[in-house]
Amino acid sequence: MGYSVLSIVWGKNAGIGVDAHVHRIANRLQWAGPKGTKTPEQTWAVLESWLPADFWLEVNILLVGFGQDQCLPIHPKCSTCRLNQYCPFGVKELKLGTQPQLRKKAKRTVD
Repeated sequence: MGYSVLSIVWGKNAGIGVDAHVHRIANRLQWAGPKGTKTPEQTWAVLESWLPADFWLEVNILLVGFGQDQCLPIHPKCSTCRLNQYCPFGVKELKLGTQPQLRKKAKRTVD
């Protein structure tokens, strides 16, 4: 949260803010590695190691909102998510790789 405030209020890009939403989504998308991370602090370190600083604020804002509305901790809305075919968690959740009828249905929500 502090990094977001620094960036938005004072225009200082000091780091990416990793809250519960960013931590969860980064792990679901495997942005924090294939095995994921256990803490937001670990996720912060991994994301800052590869994500260009110019994107830190935007990614943080997008992922927080996305985590509050779509990629929920319990009962995520994978079936209506536009990223479901690209998200390892969504693919597994919907079993897109094993059931062609679900893959076609999920693709329609993306188009």
